[in-house]
Amino acid sequence: MIMIDVNGTQLYYEITGEGPPLLMITGFSVASDCWSLVVPELAKHFKVVTFDNRGSGRSAVPEGGYPIELLANDAMALCKALGVEKPHVLGSSMGGGIAQTIAKNFEINKLVLCNTTIKFSKITRLLLKDIGRQLEIGTPIEEITERLMLWLFASNTLEDETVYTTIRQAIIDQPYPCPLEGYKNQSLALNSFDSRKWAKSLKQETLVIGSTDDRLTLECETKALADAIPRSKYTVISNCGHNPQQEAPDRFLSAVISFLQQ
Repeated sequence: MIMIDVNGTQLYYEITGEGPPLLMITGFSVASDCWSLVVPELAKHFKVVTFDNRGSGRSAVPEGGYPIELLANDAMALCKALGVEKPHVLGSSMGGGIAQTIAKNFEINKLVLCNTTIKFSKITRLLLKDIGRQLEIGTPIEEITERLMLWLFASNTLEDETVYTTIRQAIIDQPYPCPLEGYKNQSLALNSFDSRKWAKSLKQETLVIGSTDDRLTLECETKALADAIPRSKYTVISNCGHNPQQEAPDRFLSAVISFLQQ
């Protein structure tokens, strides 16, 4: 495994491709293999840096809660250690909160915010709290997966029994599930993130991506985020849930590459 000591922890990372640097930041409790369907194409155009946030995937799980500022500092400490300067930064879901925090505090190039918000809703926070409780009491992963899929994927995806079964099994068999302690520690970042007072101060050219069938981050929430950032563009991916990089990779790639190459 490719591990590096940064900011008081150990992070797993990968670098793929050549070109302008692109830092990709995952969502809550998710390992960086969530980008597997889009990294090969992105690597034809960019030097892609992916990594597991502290507490998830193959990275270390230090004690204590992780504020969003800490996760943002981790990401930029990784870039500094790798000699990556002024990257484009792309964040999905909670990773979008980390990306916004980076844009506020560091010098970067363009910003891409996918299926994220200026403050995660009470519904999202309660759902993830309940999932954490189910993990803690030992609810079978098959049952947890079925609950979570109702929130993560579009209705047309869930209606296709073959696709549903394939995705369900892939989630159950994921090679790098988030440790329970990491799940709890990352919750602080998701629960406390709030850019309502400062999103308007972000100066980067920004692409905000929403999805019509995202039940975790509603289309109205992604639109509100785009409206809050002065130099933003907004695009919506139809018939897609919370993770367009997995559910609609071609449309996701088209939007991201077009924006970053403008």
